[in-house]
Formats: sequence, C-alpha cells, structure tokens
Amino acid sequence: MQKVKIKESVFVKYIDNTQIMKAISDVAHTITNDYKDSPSAPIMLITLSGAMPFATYLGQELGVDAQWAFVKCSSYGCSMKSGELKINMATTIPLEGRDVIVIEDIIDTGKTWVKLHDYCLENGANSVKIATLSIKRDVYKQDLNVDYVALDIVDKFVVGFGLDYDQYGRNLKHIYKLDSQE
Repeated sequence: MQKVKIKESVFVKYIDNTQIMKAISDVAHTITNDYKDSPSAPIMLITLSGAMPFATYLGQELGVDAQWAFVKCSSYGCSMKSGELKINMATTIPLEGRDVIVIEDIIDTGKTWVKLHDYCLENGANSVKIATLSIKRDVYKQDLNVDYVALDIVDKFVVGFGLDYDQYGRNLKHIYKLDSQE
C-alpha cells in the first residue's frame, strides 16, 4: 500500500519493509559483535508498546543469547513534550551488575532515553546502551550517546512498524509519514 488512512489522516509510504528489515539485521550483527565475548547475556529492556516489532525481529537476528524484559513509560499530559515522564511498569528482571540494552522504537528529543538510562543505573546496571529502530537526529537534544540506530528519519509524523498514531498503525509493515508533510 502506498497510502493508508488512520483516523482522519492520510499517510504515504516512507520506508519500505525490505529496508527496515535490512537495517534491523545490521543492528543485530553489530550488537552480536559487541557482546560475543561477554561473560553474561545482556538484558534487552523493551519499551512497551512501540518497540515490540523491532525487538521481535532484532531478537531473531541476534547471534548472542540475551534475557528479555519489558518496561512501560508514559507522561502526565498528551505528549512527551508537555508532560513529565514516568515509568509505569518496572522490569521484573533485576538489573544489578548486568549489561542492559534498552530497545526503543523511536528517539526524537531523547527524554525517554535519558529517563531509562538513569533508571537502569539507579537499579545497579553495570552498563546501559540503547538500540532504536529510528532516530530524528534533527531534534535529538541530549548529550547521551545513542549506540545502535537502524534508521535515521526526518522530523515528520510517522506510523507503522510499531510507531503509532493514538495507538493505531503499529501493525503496518512499512513506515508511513503524514501525507501533508513534504
């Protein structure tokens, strides 16, 4: 599909699934090389709900063992820009002394990444890195390193492959951008 309608908005195909899958495979191979000699498996801390598709395919491509855990964040307000970030569901796997890789669907301003980085360190993680499906480098405002990036995207409203519009569109296999955005 070249266009999809979600609620009242029309989105056009922006990144094809073939390109997405290749980018995920590349990230998985980099993580595999970085952790192949590690004495213990890293914890993959998956942010709900958007990172699930990325985490699924990333995990299938990884060449090292890993433990999987989940975390859920939200903000007080309609968007991350307006609200204070809060961790709603803490991980059930102890992070103390472990290497953690946060799995995220998208990084824009980076507020969620900073909050999760600090959360992991406060809970005793040995090291904390991040793997993200996508990043909007033009709006990323943090000094914290972004370790593994599958796709660099422009600062546009996007849906698909876990990215949503009011919880809709996560199931789309391609990434789409809002039609009115050039």
